Amino acid sequence: MAVRKSIVLTPLVPAAENDLQLFSECVQILAGTETSVIEYYTPPQHMSRTREILSSHNMDTVLLIALIQKRNNWNLSAANVQERTTALGHVMEHMASAREAGISKVLITSGRRSLQYRQEQAAYESLKASIGVLLQTYGKEMEIFLEPGDHDIDAFQTIGNTIKAVNLMKDISGSSGNISLTMDTSHLAQLGEDPCESIEAAAQFCGHIHMANCILDPGHPLYGDKHPLFSDPEGYYSPEDLKGIGLEFMEKWSTRKKDLIIGCEVISRTAGRFGWLEQVLTENAWFYGPRRGISYGDS
Repeated sequence: MAVRKSIVLTPLVPAAENDLQLFSECVQILAGTETSVIEYYTPPQHMSRTREILSSHNMDTVLLIALIQKRNNWNLSAANVQERTTALGHVMEHMASAREAGISKVLITSGRRSLQYRQEQAAYESLKASIGVLLQTYGKEMEIFLEPGDHDIDAFQTIGNTIKAVNLMKDISGSSGNISLTMDTSHLAQLGEDPCESIEAAAQFCGHIHMANCILDPGHPLYGDKHPLFSDPEGYYSPEDLKGIGLEFMEKWSTRKKDLIIGCEVISRTAGRFGWLEQVLTENAWFYGPRRGISYGDS
């Protein structure tokens, strides 16, 4: 089946979240590569316009609702009913706006886990209930990706390790709708898991992979889920490691029945207008291919 290459744009070029001219320029640059999917967050009032920009370049969208969930602590697994209901309402509003804009793929996250062990099962049941509502309301028209996260280091997500993520998919497999996992190499490193083994274990329920780096030295300022460049000398993975992971799973998915979206995720730490977009495309030319007609203006 099809393997489609993506880039996680919002952390890489943060100003493009609200600057539609910059967003358009980034899409034009990426249209000159092998990228066919842009993963980003933008407020509901900009969703229709960003979708139009992408459609003009025959590119698809994954709307990163998970980004605004983490920013505002919209916790779909909250054991507190009022907290969960409020979070679910916000996520549903975003999904309604996305559907109206013609966006058919969204990414969500479980939410921050309870630090009290006895509440873990309640949080798991809360998440199942939240996902059930989302699938019942939007699952026939939209594809939902659920991204597991780290459990004990940075984001403290309810759905962390791969066994728990796969069990959740099995538990909701009878629900009406389309949901699959987004497996992230940074999160897997933080969970102490082997990325290739974990992605393979989740393959039945996986439709999306983020190739991302992390730093696991507790004394480092970028410790945790900060997604440094693949070339960062302190990174858990080397560029060759991530290239190997990417190539392995692009080859494997070419013989599978389920489509795969796979892309790079880096958080820029530069004042340049285009962030580290140029550096990511250059360092990962093996993935994004030769570029055509790119101009960075005043970057």
